[in-house]
Amino acid sequence: MHPQLKTAAEKLQASLFTEAAAICRGILKSNPRDADALHFLGLAEWQLGGAAENSIKLIRQAIARSPRQSFMHHNLATVLGSTG
Repeated sequence: MHPQLKTAAEKLQASLFTEAAAICRGILKSNPRDADALHFLGLAEWQLGGAAENSIKLIRQAIARSPRQSFMHHNLATVLGSTG
């Protein structure tokens, strides 16, 4: 796990979504396949009111790289449910 992911998770929990997204984008610049960064970025963008389709795409990419993480599936369902 990338060391900055803990900080990104803390930012998400504190509702500091812009900061969490920025951290995740930085991680993805050096490792575009980081499942946790993709997942957290998808959640942060969704919380910021971004296009749900982009959040869904990011979370699905995370799941493709780490399919056994049930919390990613749960969060995908939450975002999908928000789209009506």
